[in-house]
Amino acid sequence: MVHGEYYKEYPGPLVKYFISQGLDSEHPGIFFELNHVVEREAPFWYGQCEGWSAAAVLYPFPEIRKVKGVHFFSPELKAILSTLRKDNTISLLAGSYDPGYMSPGELLSTLYNTIAKDKPVIFDIDKGEEHWNYPVAGFSLDTTEENGITHYKLDVTYVSPMLMEFQVNENQFFTVNYTFTRDSSGNYTWTSVNKPDIAWLPLAPNYPGTWYSTGNRYLNLEQYDHLMNESSTGSEDVYEPNNSFTTATKIDFQPLLGCIAENDTDYFSINLKENERFQVAVEAIGAQILVISILSSDSRLMQEHRIEGVAEIVFDAPRADEFFIELKSDDQQGDLFYQLVFEENNGFYNFHNLRALNDQTWQVKGLNLGTQNAQVNMLDLPANGSLVYAAGSEVPRTLSSYGPRMGWMSEYHVAPFDHREYHFDHPKTTKYRIPHVTFKNGWDTVLYISIDTTSPSVGTKVWTQDGTMLKNLQLPLTNGVFHGSLSKVLGYSGSKIVSHMEILAPPFHQVDGFYEYSRKEVGDMIRLPLRGAPVFAEFFVSDLCPNGKGWTGLSLVNVSDISNEIMYRHFDQDGVLLESGMFTLKPNEKKLTTVEAMTESELDDGHFIHFFSQYEIEGLVLQNRFGSSPISYGYKPYATSLDYYQNTWLAISYAERENYYLLIDNQSGQYQHLLFEAYSSQGELLGRYNVTLGEAISPYQSIRVPLSQIFENGFTYKDINLCSHVKVSLPEDIYIREQKVQNEYRLTTRPVGINPAMDYSGAAMKDAVQYDLSEM
Repeated sequence: MVHGEYYKEYPGPLVKYFISQGLDSEHPGIFFELNHVVEREAPFWYGQCEGWSAAAVLYPFPEIRKVKGVHFFSPELKAILSTLRKDNTISLLAGSYDPGYMSPGELLSTLYNTIAKDKPVIFDIDKGEEHWNYPVAGFSLDTTEENGITHYKLDVTYVSPMLMEFQVNENQFFTVNYTFTRDSSGNYTWTSVNKPDIAWLPLAPNYPGTWYSTGNRYLNLEQYDHLMNESSTGSEDVYEPNNSFTTATKIDFQPLLGCIAENDTDYFSINLKENERFQVAVEAIGAQILVISILSSDSRLMQEHRIEGVAEIVFDAPRADEFFIELKSDDQQGDLFYQLVFEENNGFYNFHNLRALNDQTWQVKGLNLGTQNAQVNMLDLPANGSLVYAAGSEVPRTLSSYGPRMGWMSEYHVAPFDHREYHFDHPKTTKYRIPHVTFKNGWDTVLYISIDTTSPSVGTKVWTQDGTMLKNLQLPLTNGVFHGSLSKVLGYSGSKIVSHMEILAPPFHQVDGFYEYSRKEVGDMIRLPLRGAPVFAEFFVSDLCPNGKGWTGLSLVNVSDISNEIMYRHFDQDGVLLESGMFTLKPNEKKLTTVEAMTESELDDGHFIHFFSQYEIEGLVLQNRFGSSPISYGYKPYATSLDYYQNTWLAISYAERENYYLLIDNQSGQYQHLLFEAYSSQGELLGRYNVTLGEAISPYQSIRVPLSQIFENGFTYKDINLCSHVKVSLPEDIYIREQKVQNEYRLTTRPVGINPAMDYSGAAMKDAVQYDLSEM
């Protein structure tokens, strides 16, 4: 949707759509797709087969469109439809996911009542946990009789997604064979391994405003219909250099991939010194012949090459001059795609050393929309790093990659069938949002950030609570590090005006850090890691603190560029819905409240609340409990689509066990057991453990467990003192976070943030600790 997938850096349909509508090529919908939807390594639109299948039976074949100079090819329009129809509600015609497949009788009845009557139907053809949805194209049936048993041989033909080839228009098909028998009593029995799961048809797609995650919230069917109804305008592709000498694209800012439309010619220009050598590798994609010529400034032909496939061109300038590279198709029939790769320092993006490039190299110039240059990034987005490992909780699954920080190159979602891997080929500025800044009533907001850069500063933005931006400012760095109170930097010490801020980390640079709220007078300290990825869709806050026992505070910032509806549901400790509601946040507006103030239903121990945000939210949860063992701690809300890991690595050694607590949330309606496995730095299994021996975590229970307790409940096989990290295997809907007791408050008998020198009993505890969120 963003990159054009199979065709490398050629822009994808989502980027094209926004530009064709006169919108920003850096539209937030592009980054939403990259952050939350795209499977970068998945071939053939893997993971959206339900959307593709639904679109295939609901819409006619989309023909090529040219809108305001932007070419939309048929596969690109299919990709848009697949995304829009990815989250359909469905009409179940036959079968079920339990026991997991249709009966032979259901299969026959469904085919006779749909395909045989020229009606569409979609099958999930695999009886396993994965879903493989395809439209049915046809079927054939053969039967034989033997000893009163009827033997059926059924061949069902399905439509398969075609490869992402712009020149291919034919549908592709494949056939699956099914066999079964029927006895004289009419009972069917499967004899084949193949058994389709379910038969279904699409109903209405899910829209923003419903409690369900849509494919991309910035794109809907009305926009697609508008695109298809627009008149075809503009003969030239805006992603092409202009076809004249006077507006030829300088190759220092060239697109790496181009397209020559029918009767089109592309030009690039380069200034060379006398005897200077110019080299370029050229690839003609497809069966057509690419004619590439080098011309002098007075239009004299210096070289001409006819290229099929890949070739290299070498040109030594006979004099100092501006030379032109002319590209055209040999037969001028149809569109010809080509790729140009220039030598390093001669226009080519050196992907192995991107950090050495300056900011100018990241903008592709010379792309034209009408008479205006279209500022389109060829390089879009880096990964934000492992969402959990930024706090030291998750590492890549290969132990050899283990280290104190992982590079920002990969992000692993180890939920079933969900593995996302990012590359350095699409960087953008990563935004780290601090959702709450305070200097009130003795509180201070402290920031530590470390960036591997030689720059003396990093950019920041500061907002008020209503979303008004106060200022842009540069945060000073010393050897890439800033550590200190934000009060002096922001210049608003003690004022209510500062609400939240954002740090604009440069692309390709690893960022590490945390922000911290502290009150030295009473020993309170809450520290959270910087994380460059906001939550979206469903997220939850657990272990709500009822009135009289403390409070649970929320800071939620709308970090999207449009107004954001946020729905919530309040549940009791048994998962019973008590209340639901909704509120709206403008762009960059923050909601600062307690759960008790937000809900009308009474809070009690074990209650939890689920939120659903249609667009990205940056959040902070602050827990403050009173009593004989008071505790203050904070965390980011759990995003159900981002923070569930089937396997999580805790970078915690056995020697550190006294300094860590684990926050464990069971959001399932079942009793659940967790498996903890201790490993050495060499990957050797040392022991297996559980939270408590013989006892499961109750449905919807939220618990806080010392890590030292876990090591007491299980079996140790080898020297546990060699333990350098712990693997946690999590059932579905179980979430885990670590909590470290800071060195200055390191007490094995006290939780995070407690100063052993303070008197937390009686009136002293009440005066020192019992504050509400309005005081913070």
